[in-house]
Amino acid sequence: MFENELFYLITGVALGAPAGLSPGPMQALIISETLRHSTRKGVEAALAPLVTDAPIILLIVFAVSRLSNYDPVMGIISIAGAVFLVYLAYKNFQIKEIQPSPAEPSQSLKKGIIVNLLSPHPYLFWLLVGSPILLRAWKQGIVCPALFFVGFYTVLLGTFITIALCTGAFSSYVRGRAYRLTMRLLGVLLIVFAGLFCYKGFTLLGIL
Repeated sequence: MFENELFYLITGVALGAPAGLSPGPMQALIISETLRHSTRKGVEAALAPLVTDAPIILLIVFAVSRLSNYDPVMGIISIAGAVFLVYLAYKNFQIKEIQPSPAEPSQSLKKGIIVNLLSPHPYLFWLLVGSPILLRAWKQGIVCPALFFVGFYTVLLGTFITIALCTGAFSSYVRGRAYRLTMRLLGVLLIVFAGLFCYKGFTLLGIL
């Protein structure tokens, strides 16, 4: 029994590492919020999965059990995510100074929540990878899925927070023109992900 529990803990850790390190819109947002506002705001954005992933997992379970065709739902979510990423990229291109104006609160956690909810990545992960593991773990009792969640989110969130801390530590070297260039490059990266989201969304809707 202990071997099974250890297996699911290690599996969670092993899957959390690439999920946190693989380039994606969340990583770009964390870096952007840290440079634009502060390390604390970057960490706030990094904590978004704590808010979003539970409803995402519940939605997937509902969709799989009730919907005959899951693709249109995923397509609409992907396209909505693309639109929001373009909006975030536009905001990056408008940045000229490091400090935000007092009239513009950062709302980093809110941005992270929206990005994660509208990204197809967590849905696909829990549909194709996470759900089968959880179903097998559940047959072993409640401890195995709990350890999988602990391992996965400890590493995932730890990686996101580390990205924010490292970005904050080196932010003092990014000033003036270098700062504006960095934010524009991050904006371009967000547009690239928006394009990928659009392509995925139109494919799922049968348009492409």
